[in-house]
Amino acid sequence: MKYFTKTIAAYILLFLLSTGSVAYAFPKPTLSKKKQFLILIEKNGNHVKLSGIKGCAFKTVSFNLKEDDEQVIDQFGMGTTISNKNTKDDPGTFLFTIKNNKGGFSLVGKEGTAWENLSFGCVTACSQLIDEHGMRGK
Repeated sequence: MKYFTKTIAAYILLFLLSTGSVAYAFPKPTLSKKKQFLILIEKNGNHVKLSGIKGCAFKTVSFNLKEDDEQVIDQFGMGTTISNKNTKDDPGTFLFTIKNNKGGFSLVGKEGTAWENLSFGCVTACSQLIDEHGMRGK
């Protein structure tokens, strides 16, 4: 009976030690942190101006965006393609595309945004604030 009790105790101790190491071997997944940013988008004809108000390395970025053209935007300003961005290594980054549609803009959040798609109407001239959560009032 003594041998049986020691064997059970040894198995319990081994179980407790192994489950403790498993807990450390597989850390809990963390939620992706969203970069806090605030950008003012302004349009006048085909001319687009982005003003980085918060969380951006740029103050202003200006470019022409014809109808159905798309531009990649990240925390540094304009990018060339999405494929050359390495945002998965830095959870503090954001990346989205902005497209000039007939009658407005559509944005697609790629990294660091709580939104996947945003759109708003804008025929010739307008302005809109956006942040990591979506559109904001002025």
